[in-house]
Parts: sequence; structure tokens; C-alpha cells
Amino acid sequence: MKGKITQWNDDKGFGFITPEDGSDNIFVHISAVNPKERRPQINDEVLFETAIDSQRRVRATEVYYEGWTLRPIKQPSKQSSHSKGGSSDKKIALEPVRKTPLDYIFLIMAIVLITLAGFNYFKEEDLTISLPIALLAIILLALFSRPKKPSNKLFTCSRCRCNVPFDNRTIRAWNTGTLKLYCSNCHAEWLSNQNATNNNSYSSSRGRGCLGVLAMMIIIPVGLVSIASWLS
Repeated sequence: MKGKITQWNDDKGFGFITPEDGSDNIFVHISAVNPKERRPQINDEVLFETAIDSQRRVRATEVYYEGWTLRPIKQPSKQSSHSKGGSSDKKIALEPVRKTPLDYIFLIMAIVLITLAGFNYFKEEDLTISLPIALLAIILLALFSRPKKPSNKLFTCSRCRCNVPFDNRTIRAWNTGTLKLYCSNCHAEWLSNQNATNNNSYSSSRGRGCLGVLAMMIIIPVGLVSIASWLS
């Protein structure tokens, strides 16, 4: 989530964040704020997650200053790498979006249901049975295509080479299949230097390819059922 610190008591180390979506203020403690070296200030824009505490109150967790460099990547010399065991501030290697076995079960069930719905319609010409089956197949396809969340909360900006937290924009980009992501500042600068005719920075042929394959997997069974029905 994104918001702004609107109340802060530095002596007591806590305050409140006003979310960007206009929902109720959320309590935040200094222990949840990163990096630790900087004290929060009123009007700081932050990215955060929420959790329910022991008193069943919503509070902010994993709070980061938006646009701030959290862990700049260093390029250590070979000597220092051997002597210190390498730098702790390393580039974060992003893993591509991976489907789970449950996702593929959803897909197989959806294909079976679509085939069943098509066969039933061409045989009985009755939508009262075929339509609910098709709707269930659509729900399963939506579950198969649902967005994932990265396992790592941080990523390395492809431009400034700094480790920064994911936000909604970069999570959407990662889900389309791209592994080349930009922090908020670099993304804003990139946008300002682009012409209106340029493609979006995180469009991905991989995502379009997956959708094409998915469409073919839907069309082929229905087509086969149609041909079989026509020949009979």
C-alpha cells in the first residue's frame, strides 16, 4: 500500500499513516520503518504493508520511504570479496513468475469443463446446462491467471542498480513476465524521456504468448467437439 505520514511523535516513536486510497489512518511504530538510520517526518510518502496486532488493531509493517535507495549495490574488488566473503549488498536476481501444480489443475479442469459444455450444447442445444458449466470454467481460468506476488519484497532497479521495495506498478510488471524493473524515480524519469509512440516499459511478448497459448487450448477442444458433432 501507499500513503503519507500525517502524524508523528518522534519522542515516543510512533505516528499514523494516511493511506492513498482514503481509508482510515493506520498506526505505525518506528520499529517498522526502513531504513533505520532516518527518522520519519510528517508528509513523508511511504510504501507499507499492514497486519493485525495482539489487540486486533490494524498497524503498518514493512514501511519504506518511497523513492529512497534502501540498499545501494556495491561492486567490491576481488581482494575485498575474498577477505570479507563478498558484499552483503548484492543484486537481487528476480525469478520469473512460476505456476504451481494447483494452477495447472485449474487449467486442466477448465479445459475439460469447456469441452463438456461445448459437447452438451451441440448435442442437446440447451444452454441451461452448458452455460453454468462454461461459467465455472471461466472462474477456473481466472484462478489460473490470477496475479502472483514475488517471494522477495525487494528488487534491483535496472537503471540505478539499487535495491528498492516492490509496489503495485512493479508487481503488475513482474506478472507480465518482465524481469527488468525500475524504481519510482527512474521510472518517472524514463517516462519523461519517452515519446508518446513508444511502447510501455514493461510490456512483454511472454505475457501475450501465454494468453495466445491459453486461447488455443480453449479453442481447439471446442473446435474438435464441433467437428465431431457436425460429422455425426
